[in-house]
Amino acid sequence: MTTNDPLGAGGSDGVDILPGAVRTQLESADLGRHLASFYRTQAEQLAVATAFIRLGLEQGEHCLYFADDNEPDAVREYFEAAGIDVQARQRTGQLRIENATETYLEDGFDADETLQAFERAVDDSMEAGYDGVRVLGENTWSFEVDGAFDRVLDFEVSFDERCRDVPVTALCQYSLARFDDATIGKAIQTHEQILYRGTLCENPYYVPPEEYFERDGPRQNSWLMLEQLQELAQSRQDIEAREQRLSVINRVLRHNIRNDMSVLLGHLELLVEDDHVDDVGADSVEAATDVAEQFLDLAEKARYVERTLDEFDPQRLDVTELIDRVAERTEANASNVTVQVDAPTTATVSADPDVEIALEELLTATAAEADGERTLSVSVRPDTPDRMVHIDVTGSQRLLPEGTRHAIEGDRETKLQHCEGLSVWIARWIVEMSRGSLLYDETPDGNRIRVSLPSPLADP
Repeated sequence: MTTNDPLGAGGSDGVDILPGAVRTQLESADLGRHLASFYRTQAEQLAVATAFIRLGLEQGEHCLYFADDNEPDAVREYFEAAGIDVQARQRTGQLRIENATETYLEDGFDADETLQAFERAVDDSMEAGYDGVRVLGENTWSFEVDGAFDRVLDFEVSFDERCRDVPVTALCQYSLARFDDATIGKAIQTHEQILYRGTLCENPYYVPPEEYFERDGPRQNSWLMLEQLQELAQSRQDIEAREQRLSVINRVLRHNIRNDMSVLLGHLELLVEDDHVDDVGADSVEAATDVAEQFLDLAEKARYVERTLDEFDPQRLDVTELIDRVAERTEANASNVTVQVDAPTTATVSADPDVEIALEELLTATAAEADGERTLSVSVRPDTPDRMVHIDVTGSQRLLPEGTRHAIEGDRETKLQHCEGLSVWIARWIVEMSRGSLLYDETPDGNRIRVSLPSPLADP
Protein backbone atom coordinates (compact mmCIF):
# COMPACT_ATOMS: atom_id res chain seq x y z
CA MET A 1 0.00 0.00 0.00
CA THR A 2 2.01 2.96 -1.28
CA THR A 3 0.38 6.34 -1.77
CA ASN A 4 1.44 9.70 -3.17
CA ASP A 5 -1.36 11.60 -1.42
CA PRO A 6 0.26 12.68 1.85
CA LEU A 7 -2.78 14.61 3.02
CA GLY A 8 -5.33 11.88 2.40
CA ALA A 9 -7.31 11.13 5.55
CA GLY A 10 -8.70 7.85 4.36
CA GLY A 11 -10.12 5.05 6.40
CA SER A 12 -13.53 4.65 8.02
CA ASP A 13 -11.97 2.64 10.84
CA GLY A 14 -9.34 5.30 11.58
CA VAL A 15 -9.46 8.11 14.12
CA ASP A 16 -8.69 11.81 13.79
CA ILE A 17 -5.37 12.57 15.49
CA LEU A 18 -4.04 16.08 16.18
CA PRO A 19 -0.23 16.37 16.09
CA GLY A 20 -0.42 19.05 18.78
CA ALA A 21 -2.31 16.78 21.19
CA VAL A 22 0.21 13.97 20.62
CA ARG A 23 3.09 16.41 21.12
CA THR A 24 1.65 17.46 24.48
CA GLN A 25 1.88 13.86 25.67
CA LEU A 26 5.38 13.36 24.27
CA GLU A 27 6.64 16.55 25.93
CA SER A 28 5.33 15.66 29.37
CA ALA A 29 6.30 11.96 29.33
CA ASP A 30 9.56 10.29 30.26
CA LEU A 31 10.10 8.63 26.89
CA GLY A 32 11.89 5.32 26.63
CA ARG A 33 14.38 4.66 23.87
CA HIS A 34 12.06 2.36 21.91
CA LEU A 35 8.42 3.10 21.08
CA ALA A 36 5.91 1.75 18.58
CA SER A 37 3.04 3.47 16.78
CA PHE A 38 0.12 1.30 15.63
CA TYR A 39 -2.17 2.98 13.11
CA ARG A 40 -4.98 2.25 10.66
CA THR A 41 -4.77 5.18 8.25
CA GLN A 42 -2.03 7.20 6.66
CA ALA A 43 -3.38 10.41 8.22
CA GLU A 44 -3.26 8.84 11.68
CA GLN A 45 0.28 7.56 11.07
CA LEU A 46 1.71 10.85 9.81
CA ALA A 47 0.02 12.96 12.49
CA VAL A 48 1.91 10.99 15.15
CA ALA A 49 5.13 11.05 13.10
CA THR A 50 4.84 14.83 12.69
CA ALA A 51 4.55 15.43 16.44
CA PHE A 52 7.48 13.09 17.11
CA ILE A 53 9.74 14.65 14.46
CA ARG A 54 8.86 18.27 15.28
CA LEU A 55 9.70 17.76 18.96
CA GLY A 56 13.04 16.17 18.06
CA LEU A 57 13.96 19.00 15.71
CA GLU A 58 13.13 21.64 18.31
CA GLN A 59 15.18 19.78 20.94
CA GLY A 60 18.27 19.83 18.74
CA GLU A 61 18.25 16.14 17.87
CA HIS A 62 19.39 14.48 14.66
CA CYS A 63 16.18 13.13 13.08
CA LEU A 64 16.15 10.16 10.68
CA TYR A 65 13.00 8.97 8.91
CA PHE A 66 13.01 5.67 7.01
CA ALA A 67 10.02 5.52 4.66
CA ASP A 68 8.61 2.40 3.05
CA ASP A 69 4.82 2.26 3.14
CA ASN A 70 4.91 5.89 1.95
CA GLU A 71 7.22 7.35 -0.65
CA PRO A 72 9.89 9.64 0.88
CA ASP A 73 8.58 12.56 -1.20
CA ALA A 74 5.08 12.02 0.24
CA VAL A 75 6.47 12.20 3.77
CA ARG A 76 8.37 15.39 2.95
CA GLU A 77 5.22 16.94 1.48
CA TYR A 78 3.18 16.07 4.56
CA PHE A 79 5.78 17.51 6.94
CA GLU A 80 5.95 20.71 4.87
CA ALA A 81 2.16 21.04 4.98
CA ALA A 82 2.31 20.60 8.76
CA GLY A 83 4.65 23.58 9.11
CA ILE A 84 8.07 21.89 9.21
CA ASP A 85 10.65 23.59 6.99
CA VAL A 86 11.88 20.30 5.52
CA GLN A 87 14.20 21.82 2.93
CA ALA A 88 15.99 23.99 5.49
CA ARG A 89 16.34 21.11 7.94
CA GLN A 90 17.66 18.83 5.21
CA ARG A 91 20.19 21.44 4.07
CA THR A 92 21.66 21.60 7.56
CA GLY A 93 21.62 17.80 7.77
CA GLN A 94 19.44 17.74 10.89
CA LEU A 95 16.64 15.88 9.07
CA ARG A 96 17.08 12.91 6.75
CA ILE A 97 14.18 11.16 5.01
CA GLU A 98 15.34 8.03 3.24
CA ASN A 99 14.12 4.78 1.76
CA ALA A 100 13.93 2.05 4.44
CA THR A 101 14.47 -0.80 1.98
CA GLU A 102 17.76 0.69 0.85
CA THR A 103 18.84 1.12 4.47
CA TYR A 104 17.86 -2.29 5.83
CA LEU A 105 17.86 -4.60 2.81
CA GLU A 106 20.37 -3.28 0.28
CA ASP A 107 22.66 -6.30 0.82
CA GLY A 108 20.11 -8.53 2.53
CA PHE A 109 19.02 -8.13 6.13
CA ASP A 110 21.79 -8.62 8.66
CA ALA A 111 20.77 -7.65 12.20
CA ASP A 112 24.29 -7.28 13.56
CA GLU A 113 25.49 -5.11 10.68
CA THR A 114 22.38 -2.94 10.95
CA LEU A 115 22.96 -2.42 14.67
CA GLN A 116 26.57 -1.49 14.03
CA ALA A 117 25.41 1.01 11.40
CA PHE A 118 23.02 2.58 13.94
CA GLU A 119 25.78 2.83 16.52
CA ARG A 120 28.06 4.53 14.00
CA ALA A 121 25.27 6.93 13.04
CA VAL A 122 24.73 7.87 16.69
CA ASP A 123 28.48 8.45 17.20
CA ASP A 124 28.58 10.67 14.09
CA SER A 125 25.56 12.63 15.34
CA MET A 126 27.17 13.25 18.73
CA GLU A 127 30.41 14.40 17.07
CA ALA A 128 28.36 16.78 14.90
CA GLY A 129 27.00 18.44 18.05
CA TYR A 130 23.45 17.07 18.17
CA ASP A 131 21.82 16.49 21.57
CA GLY A 132 20.49 13.09 20.57
CA VAL A 133 19.17 10.96 17.72
CA ARG A 134 15.51 10.42 16.85
CA VAL A 135 14.69 7.55 14.48
CA LEU A 136 11.34 6.79 12.82
CA GLY A 137 10.84 3.75 10.66
CA GLU A 138 7.91 2.44 8.63
CA ASN A 139 8.25 -1.26 9.39
CA THR A 140 6.62 -2.62 6.25
CA TRP A 141 10.17 -3.17 4.94
CA SER A 142 10.19 -6.28 7.13
CA PHE A 143 7.87 -8.01 4.63
CA GLU A 144 10.93 -8.42 2.41
CA VAL A 145 13.05 -10.13 5.08
CA ASP A 146 13.75 -13.78 4.36
CA GLY A 147 12.38 -16.07 7.06
CA ALA A 148 10.06 -15.39 9.99
CA PHE A 149 9.23 -11.98 11.42
CA ASP A 150 10.97 -13.16 14.60
CA ARG A 151 14.28 -12.20 12.92
CA VAL A 152 13.14 -8.58 12.93
CA LEU A 153 11.94 -8.88 16.53
CA ASP A 154 15.33 -10.25 17.57
CA PHE A 155 16.93 -7.22 15.90
CA GLU A 156 14.64 -4.81 17.80
CA VAL A 157 15.29 -6.50 21.15
CA SER A 158 19.04 -6.47 20.45
CA PHE A 159 18.68 -2.73 19.77
CA ASP A 160 17.19 -2.32 23.27
CA GLU A 161 19.99 -4.35 24.81
CA ARG A 162 22.90 -2.66 23.05
CA CYS A 163 21.60 0.92 23.13
CA ARG A 164 20.70 1.22 26.83
CA ASP A 165 22.94 4.24 27.40
CA VAL A 166 22.83 5.69 23.89
CA PRO A 167 20.96 9.04 23.46
CA VAL A 168 18.54 7.66 20.87
CA THR A 169 14.74 7.54 20.74
CA ALA A 170 13.27 5.19 18.13
CA LEU A 171 9.66 4.98 16.95
CA CYS A 172 8.66 1.92 14.91
CA GLN A 173 5.47 2.32 12.86
CA TYR A 174 3.13 -0.63 12.28
CA SER A 175 0.14 -0.53 9.95
CA LEU A 176 -2.78 -2.47 11.44
CA ALA A 177 -4.06 -2.84 7.89
CA ARG A 178 -0.85 -4.51 6.68
CA PHE A 179 0.41 -6.62 9.60
CA ASP A 180 -1.55 -9.64 10.81
CA ASP A 181 -2.75 -10.13 14.37
CA ALA A 182 -0.02 -12.57 15.39
CA THR A 183 2.72 -10.23 14.19
CA ILE A 184 1.16 -7.23 15.96
CA GLY A 185 0.97 -9.26 19.17
CA LYS A 186 4.67 -10.04 18.96
CA ALA A 187 5.59 -6.46 18.13
CA ILE A 188 3.70 -5.14 21.15
CA GLN A 189 5.94 -7.21 23.42
CA THR A 190 9.15 -5.56 22.20
CA HIS A 191 8.35 -1.87 22.83
CA GLU A 192 8.34 -0.09 26.18
CA GLN A 193 5.75 2.49 25.16
CA ILE A 194 3.03 2.47 22.51
CA LEU A 195 1.18 5.19 20.60
CA TYR A 196 -2.31 4.07 19.65
CA ARG A 197 -5.32 6.19 18.66
CA GLY A 198 -3.37 9.34 19.54
CA THR A 199 -2.59 8.15 23.08
CA LEU A 200 0.83 7.42 24.57
CA CYS A 201 0.53 4.21 26.60
CA GLU A 202 2.91 2.57 29.05
CA ASN A 203 3.04 -1.00 27.76
CA PRO A 204 2.13 -3.68 30.34
CA TYR A 205 2.99 -6.39 27.80
CA TYR A 206 6.59 -5.26 27.28
CA VAL A 207 9.20 -8.00 27.69
CA PRO A 208 12.73 -6.75 28.63
CA PRO A 209 15.64 -8.01 26.50
CA GLU A 210 17.11 -10.28 29.20
CA GLU A 211 13.76 -12.03 29.68
CA TYR A 212 13.11 -12.18 25.95
CA PHE A 213 16.36 -13.99 25.18
CA GLU A 214 16.15 -16.25 28.26
CA ARG A 215 13.01 -17.88 26.95
CA ASP A 216 14.05 -17.76 23.28
CA GLY A 217 11.57 -15.37 21.78
CA PRO A 218 8.15 -13.83 22.52
CA ARG A 219 5.57 -15.55 24.67
CA GLN A 220 2.36 -16.85 23.23
CA ASN A 221 -0.09 -13.95 23.25
CA SER A 222 -2.76 -15.82 25.21
CA TRP A 223 -0.40 -16.71 28.08
CA LEU A 224 0.98 -13.17 28.24
CA MET A 225 -2.50 -11.65 28.25
CA LEU A 226 -3.64 -13.88 31.11
CA GLU A 227 -0.62 -12.91 33.18
CA GLN A 228 -1.17 -9.21 32.55
CA LEU A 229 -4.91 -9.54 33.12
CA GLN A 230 -4.25 -10.78 36.64
CA GLU A 231 -1.77 -7.97 37.35
CA LEU A 232 -4.10 -5.29 35.98
CA ALA A 233 -7.04 -6.63 37.98
CA GLN A 234 -4.99 -6.52 41.18
CA SER A 235 -3.80 -2.99 40.42
CA ARG A 236 -7.37 -1.87 39.71
CA GLN A 237 -8.55 -3.26 43.05
CA ASP A 238 -5.75 -1.44 44.87
CA ILE A 239 -6.61 1.84 43.11
CA GLU A 240 -10.32 1.52 43.87
CA ALA A 241 -9.61 0.88 47.56
CA ARG A 242 -7.30 3.88 47.74
CA GLU A 243 -9.80 6.15 45.95
CA GLN A 244 -12.53 5.07 48.35
CA ARG A 245 -10.39 5.97 51.39
CA LEU A 246 -9.39 9.33 49.85
CA SER A 247 -13.01 10.12 48.97
CA VAL A 248 -14.15 9.56 52.56
CA ILE A 249 -11.31 11.67 53.97
CA ASN A 250 -11.95 14.40 51.40
CA ARG A 251 -15.67 14.63 52.17
CA VAL A 252 -15.14 14.69 55.94
CA LEU A 253 -12.40 17.32 55.83
CA ARG A 254 -14.20 19.50 53.32
CA HIS A 255 -17.45 19.33 55.31
CA ASN A 256 -15.67 20.19 58.55
CA ILE A 257 -13.74 23.07 56.96
CA ARG A 258 -16.87 24.61 55.47
CA ASN A 259 -18.95 24.27 58.63
CA ASP A 260 -16.22 25.26 61.10
CA MET A 261 -15.05 28.22 59.02
CA SER A 262 -18.62 29.45 58.66
CA VAL A 263 -19.03 29.34 62.46
CA LEU A 264 -15.67 31.07 62.94
CA LEU A 265 -16.56 33.83 60.48
CA GLY A 266 -19.83 34.37 62.34
CA HIS A 267 -18.01 34.86 65.64
CA LEU A 268 -15.44 37.14 64.04
CA GLU A 269 -18.23 39.27 62.60
CA LEU A 270 -19.70 39.66 66.09
CA LEU A 271 -16.31 40.77 67.40
CA VAL A 272 -16.05 43.44 64.70
CA GLU A 273 -19.42 44.81 65.77
CA ASP A 274 -18.35 44.83 69.47
CA ASP A 275 -17.32 48.29 70.63
CA HIS A 276 -14.93 46.74 73.19
CA VAL A 277 -12.48 45.60 70.46
CA ASP A 278 -9.68 48.18 70.19
CA ASP A 279 -7.69 49.00 67.06
CA VAL A 280 -5.09 46.29 67.72
CA GLY A 281 -7.83 43.75 68.30
CA ALA A 282 -9.63 44.89 65.15
CA ASP A 283 -6.49 44.27 63.08
CA SER A 284 -6.21 40.78 64.54
CA VAL A 285 -9.86 40.07 63.83
CA GLU A 286 -9.40 41.26 60.25
CA ALA A 287 -6.36 39.00 59.78
CA ALA A 288 -8.22 36.01 61.23
CA THR A 289 -11.18 36.75 58.95
CA ASP A 290 -8.91 36.76 55.89
CA VAL A 291 -7.47 33.35 56.85
CA ALA A 292 -10.92 31.89 57.51
CA GLU A 293 -12.20 33.15 54.14
CA GLN A 294 -9.18 31.62 52.38
CA PHE A 295 -9.90 28.26 54.00
CA LEU A 296 -13.54 28.52 52.98
CA ASP A 297 -12.49 29.30 49.42
CA LEU A 298 -10.14 26.29 49.51
CA ALA A 299 -13.03 24.03 50.56
CA GLU A 300 -15.18 25.34 47.71
CA LYS A 301 -12.39 24.66 45.20
CA ALA A 302 -11.98 21.12 46.54
CA ARG A 303 -15.71 20.55 46.08
CA TYR A 304 -15.47 21.87 42.53
CA VAL A 305 -12.60 19.49 41.74
CA GLU A 306 -14.55 16.48 43.01
CA ARG A 307 -17.72 17.40 41.14
CA THR A 308 -16.41 18.40 37.74
CA LEU A 309 -12.98 17.05 36.83
CA ASP A 310 -14.19 13.49 36.36
CA GLU A 311 -16.47 14.56 33.50
CA PHE A 312 -14.98 15.56 30.15
CA ASP A 313 -17.38 17.17 27.69
CA PRO A 314 -15.44 18.57 24.69
CA GLN A 315 -17.26 21.28 22.76
CA ARG A 316 -16.48 23.85 20.09
CA LEU A 317 -15.77 27.06 21.99
CA ASP A 318 -14.86 30.58 20.86
CA VAL A 319 -11.84 31.28 23.03
CA THR A 320 -11.90 34.97 22.11
CA GLU A 321 -15.28 35.30 23.81
CA LEU A 322 -13.99 33.39 26.83
CA ILE A 323 -10.91 35.62 27.15
CA ASP A 324 -12.99 38.81 26.89
CA ARG A 325 -15.29 37.67 29.70
CA VAL A 326 -12.42 36.52 31.90
CA ALA A 327 -10.49 39.78 31.34
CA GLU A 328 -13.54 41.84 32.29
CA ARG A 329 -14.08 39.88 35.52
CA THR A 330 -10.38 40.03 36.42
CA GLU A 331 -10.30 43.84 36.09
CA ALA A 332 -13.51 44.12 38.13
CA ASN A 333 -12.05 42.04 40.98
CA ALA A 334 -8.54 43.56 40.91
CA SER A 335 -8.74 47.34 40.48
CA ASN A 336 -4.95 47.66 40.14
CA VAL A 337 -4.76 45.31 37.16
CA THR A 338 -5.41 46.11 33.49
CA VAL A 339 -5.82 43.25 31.01
CA GLN A 340 -5.02 43.98 27.36
CA VAL A 341 -6.40 41.40 24.91
CA ASP A 342 -4.96 40.85 21.43
CA ALA A 343 -7.13 38.24 19.73
CA PRO A 344 -8.85 37.65 16.39
CA THR A 345 -12.58 38.18 16.11
CA THR A 346 -13.10 34.46 16.66
CA ALA A 347 -10.75 31.62 17.60
CA THR A 348 -12.34 28.21 17.94
CA VAL A 349 -11.02 25.41 20.14
CA SER A 350 -12.22 21.94 21.03
CA ALA A 351 -12.26 21.87 24.83
CA ASP A 352 -14.33 21.32 27.93
CA PRO A 353 -16.43 24.43 28.81
CA ASP A 354 -14.64 24.53 32.19
CA VAL A 355 -11.60 25.86 30.31
CA GLU A 356 -13.09 29.31 30.98
CA ILE A 357 -12.64 28.59 34.70
CA ALA A 358 -9.06 27.52 34.03
CA LEU A 359 -8.27 30.81 32.28
CA GLU A 360 -9.90 32.79 35.08
CA GLU A 361 -7.96 30.91 37.76
CA LEU A 362 -4.70 31.72 35.95
CA LEU A 363 -5.46 35.41 35.50
CA THR A 364 -6.72 35.69 39.09
CA ALA A 365 -3.54 34.07 40.41
CA THR A 366 -1.45 36.41 38.25
CA ALA A 367 -3.40 39.47 39.36
CA ALA A 368 -2.89 38.48 43.01
CA GLU A 369 0.88 38.54 42.43
CA ALA A 370 0.75 42.16 41.23
CA ASP A 371 2.54 44.70 43.42
CA GLY A 372 0.93 48.03 42.61
CA GLU A 373 -0.45 48.91 39.19
CA ARG A 374 0.05 46.17 36.62
CA THR A 375 -0.80 45.46 33.01
CA LEU A 376 -1.27 41.91 31.75
CA SER A 377 -1.21 41.14 28.03
CA VAL A 378 -3.25 38.22 26.68
CA SER A 379 -2.74 37.17 23.07
CA VAL A 380 -4.41 34.43 21.03
CA ARG A 381 -2.74 32.65 18.08
CA PRO A 382 -5.37 30.52 16.34
CA ASP A 383 -4.88 27.25 14.44
CA THR A 384 -1.06 27.06 14.35
CA PRO A 385 0.67 24.41 12.18
CA ASP A 386 0.43 21.88 15.02
CA ARG A 387 -3.38 22.38 15.02
CA MET A 388 -3.36 24.09 18.41
CA VAL A 389 -4.61 27.48 19.59
CA HIS A 390 -2.01 29.20 21.82
CA ILE A 391 -3.18 31.64 24.51
CA ASP A 392 -0.29 33.62 26.03
CA VAL A 393 -0.43 35.68 29.22
CA THR A 394 2.67 37.90 29.38
CA GLY A 395 4.06 40.58 31.64
CA SER A 396 7.34 42.25 32.55
CA GLN A 397 7.07 41.24 36.22
CA ARG A 398 6.91 37.77 37.72
CA LEU A 399 3.50 36.29 36.91
CA LEU A 400 3.24 33.62 39.60
CA PRO A 401 5.01 32.96 42.91
CA GLU A 402 7.50 30.10 42.96
CA GLY A 403 5.26 27.75 44.94
CA THR A 404 2.33 28.29 42.58
CA ARG A 405 4.49 27.79 39.48
CA HIS A 406 5.25 24.28 40.72
CA ALA A 407 1.71 23.31 39.70
CA ILE A 408 2.73 24.00 36.09
CA GLU A 409 6.37 22.93 36.14
CA GLY A 410 6.24 19.94 38.47
CA ASP A 411 4.52 16.56 38.57
CA ARG A 412 3.68 16.40 42.26
CA GLU A 413 2.11 18.57 44.91
CA THR A 414 4.37 19.28 47.89
CA LYS A 415 3.48 20.15 51.47
CA LEU A 416 4.71 23.73 51.02
CA GLN A 417 2.64 24.38 47.90
CA HIS A 418 -0.64 22.52 48.36
CA CYS A 419 -2.75 25.53 49.39
CA GLU A 420 -1.38 28.47 47.43
CA GLY A 421 -1.16 26.53 44.17
CA LEU A 422 -4.59 24.89 44.13
CA SER A 423 -6.03 27.42 41.65
CA VAL A 424 -3.22 26.74 39.20
CA TRP A 425 -3.51 22.98 39.74
CA ILE A 426 -7.20 23.26 38.83
CA ALA A 427 -6.27 25.20 35.69
CA ARG A 428 -3.70 22.59 34.72
CA TRP A 429 -6.11 19.69 35.25
CA ILE A 430 -8.82 21.32 33.14
CA VAL A 431 -6.41 22.18 30.31
CA GLU A 432 -4.91 18.69 30.25
CA MET A 433 -8.37 17.15 30.41
CA SER A 434 -9.12 19.11 27.23
CA ARG A 435 -6.05 17.50 25.57
CA GLY A 436 -4.09 20.73 25.90
CA SER A 437 -0.98 21.87 27.73
CA LEU A 438 0.05 24.55 30.23
CA LEU A 439 3.58 26.00 30.22
CA TYR A 440 5.40 28.74 32.14
CA ASP A 441 8.47 30.66 30.95
CA GLU A 442 10.42 33.18 33.01
CA THR A 443 13.24 34.97 31.20
CA PRO A 444 15.07 38.31 31.55
CA ASP A 445 13.09 39.54 28.54
CA GLY A 446 9.70 38.78 30.06
CA ASN A 447 7.45 36.15 31.56
CA ARG A 448 4.78 34.03 29.90
CA ILE A 449 2.04 31.56 30.77
CA ARG A 450 0.99 29.59 27.68
CA VAL A 451 -2.27 27.66 27.42
CA SER A 452 -2.45 25.48 24.30
CA LEU A 453 -5.78 23.96 23.28
CA PRO A 454 -6.60 21.78 20.25
CA SER A 455 -8.30 23.26 17.22
CA PRO A 456 -11.45 21.48 16.00
CA LEU A 457 -10.64 18.93 13.31
CA ALA A 458 -13.28 20.16 10.89
CA ASP A 459 -16.14 22.59 10.61
CA PRO A 460 -19.50 21.17 11.71
